[in-house]
Amino acid sequence: MNHIKIHQDPLIQTLCDESNWESHGLNPRKGLLFYGMTGVGKTYSLNRYLSNTKKNPGHQIDAEHIELGVALHGANYFQRFYQDHMVWNDLGQEERIMMHMGTSIKPVQTIIMYRHQRFPFLKTHITTNLSLEDIATRYGDRVFSRLTEMCNFIEVAGKDLRK
Repeated sequence: MNHIKIHQDPLIQTLCDESNWESHGLNPRKGLLFYGMTGVGKTYSLNRYLSNTKKNPGHQIDAEHIELGVALHGANYFQRFYQDHMVWNDLGQEERIMMHMGTSIKPVQTIIMYRHQRFPFLKTHITTNLSLEDIATRYGDRVFSRLTEMCNFIEVAGKDLRK
């Protein structure tokens, strides 16, 4: 499992030069999963990486908006996330199980499992306030195992910059 811990300032410099990723323990074929406490700069760092490297972020999803998408479109809502790279902001803020017309839908499992199985070449970038242990507990070993194949785990350390 690729896992590094880095403070936010040098993080941007490290990420923007992908030729040095391997020397920092990162796999350039994988996406990025930033985790850490609230307000330490996870979303900021990911957005800076994407803008500095001119990467196409693909489809962007905020966890808080998943409920609305599922309520309006059911499982069809997820189709947009299977065709391009994806940026998922605030993993863990969505409901674990949602209902659409009497059908139970697990959004994280649906998206991660399908992307891993059908589109392993598409990068998935994620930010979350959950620890790695919390991700494994909340979504299960199957999802966590696939995330380890899909993403480099980067712990963003520091204090809440919003305070």
